[in-house]
Amino acid sequence: MLKVRRTIYVNDRQFTVWLGLVNKNKQMNNYTVYLISDDPNSSLSHAEKILSGIESKEEAIKKGVSYTKRLYRNILDNQDNQGDE
Repeated sequence: MLKVRRTIYVNDRQFTVWLGLVNKNKQMNNYTVYLISDDPNSSLSHAEKILSGIESKEEAIKKGVSYTKRLYRNILDNQDNQGDE
């Protein structure tokens, strides 16, 4: 698994996220993207599959970052909405 660290910005907040990329078919590019819950070197980290069937490494990273931004934005919006109740 190729591990990639990225910094994303959501609602004026900064988050460091880890993505994992796996290409099981060496003859064709067909990447699966995982969101890693913590530093990959930590024994407590967990990789969750979020996307698959992506044809290039660059596109896999781009789509993984976009997916993660939406996920974090939804989490923050839900926290804000619960605070209003």
